[in-house]
Amino acid sequence: MNIKSAMVAASAALLLPFAASAAILYENPYNTSEDALASCVFNTTCATAFDLPPSQGGQAFSLSTFATIRSASFTELDLGTLPSIVRWSFYDDDGIMGAPGTLLASGEVNVNDVEALGTQGPYQRNKVFFNLPEIALGAGSYIFGLQVTAPTLGNFLVEGQAYTGAWERFGTEPWEPRYGGSSGAVSVAVGLYDTPRPGGSTSVPEPSSWALLIAGFGLAGSALRRKTQLV
Repeated sequence: MNIKSAMVAASAALLLPFAASAAILYENPYNTSEDALASCVFNTTCATAFDLPPSQGGQAFSLSTFATIRSASFTELDLGTLPSIVRWSFYDDDGIMGAPGTLLASGEVNVNDVEALGTQGPYQRNKVFFNLPEIALGAGSYIFGLQVTAPTLGNFLVEGQAYTGAWERFGTEPWEPRYGGSSGAVSVAVGLYDTPRPGGSTSVPEPSSWALLIAGFGLAGSALRRKTQLV
């Protein structure tokens, strides 16, 4: 897909209350199946422990009309310690076979808010929220990428209910249409919203993103390398 003519813009978002009427622009709830995947490959602490390069988990999503994204979420499993830093990115799906291609915007921010979703075995299940600058995207298909820094190895990004859309990349290797070592079509549990969460700072784009923003264009052994899966 060609780079969309719709503008990708970023500006400081006003910290407005997260109203009940806030629109969910995209949400992929977590998969409750016992066989659902959960992987720590997107956690830089986990990657470092297994001598892996920094890695990302990604999820494809589509917008039916122009929208401004002001906050996001991902669902994770942990043993009582949440991720502390979130590195986010938005890509056009203009890579080979719909892979993440053109980087539209990226940045880094602290976790802003948490919603407890219960437990799974010894793990806590939480939806973790963070604010974004205003990311304006036109109607079309994109990929939302995530990487976190967590205090412990045990922070797992979980699979979503959607059947497809997951992407995974180690360091600068090519993106692969998979997640957590699965060879099947899976997804990851993320959400995108049009209103910021209250009580937290707005994410700041990384310097490498500013040119794109101003222009307005808008995871040992081979098995361990590809997966750290909960049993």
